[in-house]
Amino acid sequence: MAETKLRILCVHGYRQSDKIFGEKTGALRKGLKKLATFTYFTAPHQVLHDTEGNNCDDEGQFGWWFSKNERTYNALHTTDVDIGYQDSLEAFRKICIHSGPFDGVLGFSQGACMVSIICTLQQRQSLDLPFKFKFAVIMAGFKSSLSPHQQYFADQIALPSLHVFGKADKVIPMELSQELAKNFKDPMILQHEGGHFVPAAAPQRKVYIEFLQQFI
Repeated sequence: MAETKLRILCVHGYRQSDKIFGEKTGALRKGLKKLATFTYFTAPHQVLHDTEGNNCDDEGQFGWWFSKNERTYNALHTTDVDIGYQDSLEAFRKICIHSGPFDGVLGFSQGACMVSIICTLQQRQSLDLPFKFKFAVIMAGFKSSLSPHQQYFADQIALPSLHVFGKADKVIPMELSQELAKNFKDPMILQHEGGHFVPAAAPQRKVYIEFLQQFI
């Protein structure tokens, strides 16, 4: 009998791609190879400018939405703009339909914000997928400060969740991730000493395994 592994859909951060996020989670995949397989996909919107409006040197950077009409993004922006969000939601649905079902969903930074919205949509039964996620892993997550997204952060989410964040994160301050975790019922918390990255050393791997084994 073939060994059953969890299937996890991975949602990358801003200015990343499936390839970049795959590389950044290489140690995580290796540490969890007996438990899970990971599927990656790329956001539909190419990032051409950094937060200051300068041209990006690397053309292989993508995002889930922009917070300014100039198609730039800053997680701390409070605006009425969410350019590209609906397209990204549709891209998420397509990967789920064509490559699913998945047991869980994992997001990093802007991708983690996207995953938190997905959790709300699933709970409201408005995600319109042929399966339901059993859990979410939210890394360097935060509540979107864009006004069109505020509706997604009013619920207490019952989906089991693991929230991972670093004390030294200068991109998404730890306090923002802690605030997002409060939106989830009984969240498991993994706090590490590092910054804005996916931790995968032995102490963190132990927590990932403990969390994921609930769903095998």
